Amino acid sequence: WLEIRDRTGRKLITVIEVLSPSNKSPGNGRRLYLRKQREVLSSDVNLVEIDLLRAGVWTLAVPEAEARAAGPFDYLISVSRAHDRRRFELYPNLLTQRLPRIAIPLAGDDPDAVADVQSLIDRCYERGQYRETIDYALAPTPSLDTKAAVWAAKLLKRPRARKKR
Repeated sequence: WLEIRDRTGRKLITVIEVLSPSNKSPGNGRRLYLRKQREVLSSDVNLVEIDLLRAGVWTLAVPEAEARAAGPFDYLISVSRAHDRRRFELYPNLLTQRLPRIAIPLAGDDPDAVADVQSLIDRCYERGQYRETIDYALAPTPSLDTKAAVWAAKLLKRPRARKKR
């Protein structure tokens, strides 16, 4: 998670959560996350939830039916602004699409910051040396539909995406 605070560092303005498998699996990790989510939603703090997991129990604050009505997605980013908890700004994304640039709410009349999620993930991938640790010969879990599998196979043919041996 990431916290955005005012200049003094005392007042929490926005919480950005990147969901992990433990957040979306039955158990203590999920219970703790849902408690934190409730606390943020009952406060004057903005909440940005980034769900880049294709499996697990529905965990985002936005009701699942509302999210599904926004269109098909494999990944979903949800923004809940403190001043209007009834409305969620949704960024649905298919696996085969570039991840979006999203609005990050700040305090009062300050304009939103913009986060380019794809660029952030790309930097994490490169700096974390995931290319060296992920075995792309293994089938992904959950499995991909035909269109996504064809897309992934093409992507993995690029030298940059393959695991070095």
